[in-house]
Amino acid sequence: MKIQIVLILIMCQFLNAGCRAQDQKSVIDLLTKYKWETVVNNNVPGSSVCEIYSRDSVFCHINNGARQFDVALPYYISQTPDTVFDRNKIGKNDDGIYIVTENMPTLKIIEITGKKMKVLTETYHVILEFTAKPK
Repeated sequence: MKIQIVLILIMCQFLNAGCRAQDQKSVIDLLTKYKWETVVNNNVPGSSVCEIYSRDSVFCHINNGARQFDVALPYYISQTPDTVFDRNKIGKNDDGIYIVTENMPTLKIIEITGKKMKVLTETYHVILEFTAKPK
């Protein structure tokens, strides 16, 4: 009887873990679902609002204090901190810990949820925080 209860408890744990895994979204799903607004950071002047509409390009409206401008860049998700932008990787990966953009520093994703995202610009050693806003 005790063995049966233990086996049932173990099975419940596996089933519960499987359900949690199905609820988790991929990095690309989270990136494309929200509009990302920077959280005020005293170390980084200005602000930006970034939207990733698809698996291949990111659009940002940037206000650096001195001027405002818009930029659209191709990007891809990577498991490695690529130092050279590889156009063949655009749109290929759904998960990874790096956002690699053309002509911009690679961003390391520290945390991403449906509420916020933290990224590290390894070139400048600065952590940027974003809040998720509905599109």
